Amino acid sequence: MAAVPAETGKLGAGGETVAVHLPPLSEEDPLHQDKKRVLENRNLSCLFQVPISCSAADTLKLLDQMIQAARVVHMDELELYFAEDDDIGPFSARNELESLNILFKILNKLLLTSNAVAKEVLQMLQGEIVVRLRSVGKTDSAQMVSQSQNHDAEDSLLKWGEHHGVKSKLRIAYVLVMFMLMYFNQKIVELVELLEDQVNHPMLCSWLLLCIILHNIYLIPEILVFQGAGRGMVASESIGVGDAALEIPESLIISEELLCQSEVFLALKDFNNITSETMLLLWSMRERYNLSSKFKTYFETLPANFNTGLSFGIDALAALEGTLLFDEIMQAKQHLRQQYDDLFPLIYTNFPAMFRKDICTWDNFLWACELWYSNSMMVVLSSGKLSTCLIPVAGLLNHSVSPHILNYGRVDEATKSLKFPLSRPCDAGEQCFLSYGKHPGSHLVTFYGFLPRGDNPYDVIPLDLDTSADEDGTAQSVSTSQTTHMIRGTWLSRYGGFPTYGLPQPLLSHLRAALGCDLDESTTEADIKENDRVVLETLLSIFNPMLDELPELDVSDRCYAQTPLLCRCHAYTSLTYRFV
Repeated sequence: MAAVPAETGKLGAGGETVAVHLPPLSEEDPLHQDKKRVLENRNLSCLFQVPISCSAADTLKLLDQMIQAARVVHMDELELYFAEDDDIGPFSARNELESLNILFKILNKLLLTSNAVAKEVLQMLQGEIVVRLRSVGKTDSAQMVSQSQNHDAEDSLLKWGEHHGVKSKLRIAYVLVMFMLMYFNQKIVELVELLEDQVNHPMLCSWLLLCIILHNIYLIPEILVFQGAGRGMVASESIGVGDAALEIPESLIISEELLCQSEVFLALKDFNNITSETMLLLWSMRERYNLSSKFKTYFETLPANFNTGLSFGIDALAALEGTLLFDEIMQAKQHLRQQYDDLFPLIYTNFPAMFRKDICTWDNFLWACELWYSNSMMVVLSSGKLSTCLIPVAGLLNHSVSPHILNYGRVDEATKSLKFPLSRPCDAGEQCFLSYGKHPGSHLVTFYGFLPRGDNPYDVIPLDLDTSADEDGTAQSVSTSQTTHMIRGTWLSRYGGFPTYGLPQPLLSHLRAALGCDLDESTTEADIKENDRVVLETLLSIFNPMLDELPELDVSDRCYAQTPLLCRCHAYTSLTYRFV
């Protein structure tokens, strides 16, 4: 990572130090022992004494150790599983953002009470942290090209929000896919006119036009891939770490608490044991067409079709047939269809004035389901209750695996508003990203209708290795007792050769033990190679059937070719495999 240029000499005088306390490992954390073991193995702790009289270079080395410890503190189960013995990170963009942000906040507090000499050291450390935060998501900044003017509907949404107390340092932006296609088509028309004017031969004119198109056609997929989502939000000014990019009054949050104040709730609360979640779906169906609704402007800006996996057409489902993702989507659709059939015509028969028959269609019900799946957020309201909510305006923020906004789930009790603070800087004109959560591609396809660009560390293939006993019924060794394993793209590993070959150490250790290929100091080089051959051939026997289920890769399809194989494997097949 980039570092602030080290200054020579001393930053202070005397032997004073500043204590930097990372949050201690929680005993209630189910990963407590694993994290404690990693910290001990790497000789790290959660307490650091920063001398204010050492060189800048030494201070930055100490910062590296703080960051390494913070990474371990914030590791999740996936990161612990895939971390290699001497891997010091970064483990994922999310982990890096969390680690750097906790240090940034700690230094902020220390700056409030430190003397002038100590502040010089702390400010240097904080400046370096900001530099590193900028480097986390630097590849995301080029994913959106925006028009200079907003569309009328979305522009009115921002004005409506501001009228109701929304504070925003963001503006809505649109990708120029249609514009670029129109531009390309216009250029073709101009070429035809030019060739017809200059080349007085129809066949030669057609041949020249074809050559020009074939020479330039490769640009089109690049344009489409580059653009990303259809709309998003960009910073209208430069926003720093910790600053709120968006602030939404609690009164604009659509939640169960809002539902309880509506006539829909009063009518349905004692009817047929309908849950609050179902009431919110019914409320959304009705409110979408309510011309006097407070949220009329919000509903007008929502898309007519969300295009999630739940509304995949025949062609898309046919492409998925035979995969577990196909089964999951079909089961989800069948569940929703059953839920719809249980509600209608019962609802509009008993409440004809409130629920018109023309509104209570399957398409409108599915639209409401997709709205809540793709746009809802989990928020702790000022009452202290954790609720699934719709947040007008904030729903326009696009997802990224290296987002600007990471932690936003609690209403501020003092201001009664939901703030969206930045975890990394966002420059003016740069698209501002939100985290939708630690989701694999399959989840994002099914419930959001997209795959994130780039490597998604949560795209994993689970493996259920049922090797708890030998054929004679004897128990396996302790090293094979863990039966749940997983694998992901080996390009995410820092080490491609022996002894892991880019594969997770727990999986290899399990297979080596199960196949009698354990390594020790007495194992010869020839035996090591033979043992590894057996293990790797076993892995091939697991994954070859998976790959056989995938369609052949069309290398001419540049958009498809840029999608990592494992991402496609998980997103489109969601395969699991039992190795007995």
